[in-house]
Amino acid sequence: MKKFFALLAVVASIFAVSCEGGFDLSDLLRPYLPDPVVGEAILEVDEDGNYIVGPEGGELNVDLSVVQQYLEMDLVSQFMFEISEEGKDWIYISSIEEITNGTLIIDVDANTTDQKRYADIVLRPVENEFLNYTISLVQMPAGYVHVEKTLTLKADKSSVKVNDVVTFTVTNKSGEDVTSASTIYLNDEALEGNTFQTDKSGSYQFHAAMGEELSKSITVKVTKK
Repeated sequence: MKKFFALLAVVASIFAVSCEGGFDLSDLLRPYLPDPVVGEAILEVDEDGNYIVGPEGGELNVDLSVVQQYLEMDLVSQFMFEISEEGKDWIYISSIEEITNGTLIIDVDANTTDQKRYADIVLRPVENEFLNYTISLVQMPAGYVHVEKTLTLKADKSSVKVNDVVTFTVTNKSGEDVTSASTIYLNDEALEGNTFQTDKSGSYQFHAAMGEELSKSITVKVTKK
């Protein structure tokens, strides 16, 4: 694993020469390491890797020792960070000098508007500013009520040709198959049964519901033959 990260660091450094903004390892390495971001303010992590934060805001903690593993750097304290412009009025970060036990503290203000708001926080090691780890936040609007997504929706294929059939299964948080008791939706339109077929290419998003329980959305890509 160590060699894997070292190789990635070399590739990223080379790639960064021709890539403005550097090389973001967040999505590439997230499946291989623990999530470094925790906190009661996080409602869930969506299918795109965004951290969904409740309208009341709160505190998030970033374990820099885990970020260190992502970026393959030796000194967890030697980071610089950047908040995207749209988040500078409602996100506050402890200064690098105040970091204790390798934890970066992020405070998110309450959202009193009726609109979602978005921001990115980019962490870069001082030793190599071309490598970075991005924390993408989406804060829900005032009055939002979170429904825990306790169902899991899976498709037997994530990419198919036109007119091919995709079959879905739904399981609950105990791992039991509840497909027959669930309804599968393409956007807001319910499917008949648990299969999907189309003669039009494109990307289609689906989610499942069973009573008040929901699943996260998944995407199926349909291409021409």
